Amino acid sequence: MPSLLLVGVLFAAAVGATEPIHIGPEKCAQGQLRAPAGPFAVQLFCEDALATHIGVIYLGRMGAPLDGGWSITDRFWQQGIWAADVQDVAWSADSAALFVATAGVYGSGGLYQLDLHARKAYGLVLPSRRMIVRIRRVTERWVEYTALDTESKVTPTPRRAAVRRMR
Repeated sequence: MPSLLLVGVLFAAAVGATEPIHIGPEKCAQGQLRAPAGPFAVQLFCEDALATHIGVIYLGRMGAPLDGGWSITDRFWQQGIWAADVQDVAWSADSAALFVATAGVYGSGGLYQLDLHARKAYGLVLPSRRMIVRIRRVTERWVEYTALDTESKVTPTPRRAAVRRMR
């Protein structure tokens, strides 16, 4: 199975698209998800009925006291707006960004792009406590996602959000 995952990651990077990793409560496995490249990882906190929460860790060697928004004594990043009630995460093809989809029960019900090096978060879809956002696919230019309105229960139609240019 690990070799199939590696082939899938390499294929996705080769075609410029990445597939999401579903980490909602029913799929969560406490631990870390390393970026395909670079020094970053996602720490998963599986809280069962209290949802899945994440934080980003700078795991690599820094070689200097500061690296972008990180320092050798500050290697963990977590903000409530994107770190709570996480449904899916997806790495950009170059692992410089992490895309995070949240639900509105314990989280914000939004879609976010994290600039990992600068340690900045950008909202791609306005948050709503009524929404459960799911990532379908990420390319260099857009994130394909669905947003289920928990009140109307209407089957969501896939939509696209533009990816922010970094650096």
